[in-house]
Amino acid sequence: KELMAFLKDGRLEASNNRAERAIKTVVIGRKNYLFSTSLSGAEANAIIYSIIETAKEHGLNIYKYLTYLFEHLPNVEFLMKPKLLEDFLPWAKKVQEYCKGI
Repeated sequence: KELMAFLKDGRLEASNNRAERAIKTVVIGRKNYLFSTSLSGAEANAIIYSIIETAKEHGLNIYKYLTYLFEHLPNVEFLMKPKLLEDFLPWAKKVQEYCKGI
């Protein structure tokens, strides 16, 4: 009875393909982490995966976003003022304007 609930609500899908696609990079990354030669390397992998996946979820062009970060972050004194990093998060208005889409 509960298994057929998707027939009553057209928003529900009869497949978990979307969920599996969403976690594919995490699963691949998990296998790759086994080859990290240090804790620092594994942490760096986790950070970059997090940045990229969050940017994807916010509809950003990954290349544009990473370029934007590499060009602008070195000039920001975020160690003294960590709050400045909020301007570089994927949902920040300026980032959305510059890096949105393909």
